[in-house]
Amino acid sequence: MYMEPYADSRDPLTSDFFMELKNMPKAGEITLTADLEFRPDLISFRTYGTTKLWWVIALYNDRLSYDEFLSGDLIAFPSMNDVDGYYFTAQRKDQIDQCLARRVSA
Repeated sequence: MYMEPYADSRDPLTSDFFMELKNMPKAGEITLTADLEFRPDLISFRTYGTTKLWWVIALYNDRLSYDEFLSGDLIAFPSMNDVDGYYFTAQRKDQIDQCLARRVSA
């Protein structure tokens, strides 16, 4: 999964990734049922097929904790393609920038 621990110091909460995530178009919505209350991990599983992207659901909906996911809430989510596309583009840009920095300092 692409959000395993970073090899560098990037943090999704303080990076361009967070801002881009907030600006991604809505791919869909889900109305929370009782079984999804307090469970962004299960919402992530239903929308993306993995529990690991619960934080994408939380940040996209301006939720900071599990107790902010209540039955009856309408929760939006971006597409996996948009999330993956931006992350891999940003990661590639970082690699190019690091390579260029090494060449300049050499």
